[in-house]
Amino acid sequence: MRVGLDVTPAVTTHAGLARYTIQLWSELARREDVVLRAFALGRGSGTALDLPVRRIRVPLRVLRPLWRHTRWPRVESLVGTVDVAHSLALTPAPSRAPQVVTLHDVLPVTHPELYPPETVARFRSELAGARRAALVVTTCEATAQEISRVAGVPRDRIVVAPPGPSHPVEQGVTAVPDEPYVLAVGQVTPRKGFDVLAAAAALLGERCPRVLVAGPNWWRSAEVRATIDTNDRLGRVELLGPVDDVTLGSLYRGATLVCHTSRAEGFGLTCLEAMAAGAPLVATDLPSVRELVDAAAVLVEVGDASQLAGAISELLGDPDERASLGEAGRRRAAQFSWLRTADSVVGAYRTALAG
Repeated sequence: MRVGLDVTPAVTTHAGLARYTIQLWSELARREDVVLRAFALGRGSGTALDLPVRRIRVPLRVLRPLWRHTRWPRVESLVGTVDVAHSLALTPAPSRAPQVVTLHDVLPVTHPELYPPETVARFRSELAGARRAALVVTTCEATAQEISRVAGVPRDRIVVAPPGPSHPVEQGVTAVPDEPYVLAVGQVTPRKGFDVLAAAAALLGERCPRVLVAGPNWWRSAEVRATIDTNDRLGRVELLGPVDDVTLGSLYRGATLVCHTSRAEGFGLTCLEAMAAGAPLVATDLPSVRELVDAAAVLVEVGDASQLAGAISELLGDPDERASLGEAGRRRAAQFSWLRTADSVVGAYRTALAG
């Protein structure tokens, strides 16, 4: 089966979306039942992956109007004849073949206050691509239900293909603090709730260990940093910026506990990464996260710094509970792998072809 795979997020985005794209791309490239014809659009910085890819360095702001008005350039004109076209970006390139679109969430529609206005406007207009696709692939049942509700895609045209842990949690070692620390991972932006974590650290006072936040700046990061500085009276919170995968794996394995404080989430990749590393996890009680962790984490209300501080305090004082929670997380994370993700995605290709 010849698959035209749009891997644009691998070269134009950062953080979770880029890691998802690279991991799925790598797994599909290993398969013998798929002939992968990958392409990437736009002027991104590129990828270090040693995988064949056709780069088309035309700005996406130029390509999108062309697709809307002329239905060109098609996938076939970029990579040759394909049986299925699969877009890992929201807007699929036109194709004569059945189209599969991966849609990670509809948060810019359900939580527009957490995204730049231009992102919200573009997302709303581009949802039409998902509606036209033969099948939509997403990461969990909670998000599948939201896509069906918000985008109007029938549930039977949505395939759930949960990702695996997206970094080598068992490979490589880098130096991490030899003292207790709380770890949080994600872009510095209001959606990730790091201001709530800083407020919880302030409530804990001297009882709070170091709080390390690993991730790049994004929209309204200066505002988030200012709020953290205001709340973090004892200087417990340290923003590390972006880190490589080996460093991230070491940080997860060395963490006393991991806090996932997001206000909205389509899946919760940080939670899966933490569980795979055996780190005890405290996370916000969102439908997608609740589905993912399946009782292998302590869940707290979104935005509730007091409840978060209480959960952190209890785990810090109970090493046996931390060990039990970490082991439960490992068992839960073992149910997820990129091989299974790719199996589900290839199953979607076959269904699209049959349809």
